Amino acid sequence: MINQLFELGEILFTRGIREHFNNSDKPKELLTRHVTGDFGDLDQEDINENLYAIEKGDQRIFSAYNYESKKIYIITEWDRNHTIVMFEEEY
Repeated sequence: MINQLFELGEILFTRGIREHFNNSDKPKELLTRHVTGDFGDLDQEDINENLYAIEKGDQRIFSAYNYESKKIYIITEWDRNHTIVMFEEEY
């Protein structure tokens, strides 16, 4: 069991993520990091904004992870209705 800090809502994957990872567990691993407060490759200011968003529940939560030569973004919307996993170029 993981220590989930917030709700993810409906989880959406962009076409690029679906095609690149096909049946890999990597996107799920990154979602676990995201929801447990490991926001990846962010500066301290962005991490603090995420922590504030978790506490107040009225802002989106953003994570960025370097993967091979690409960057993957995970964004949970402010209302926690959905979370999207995408490559940086799909943003």
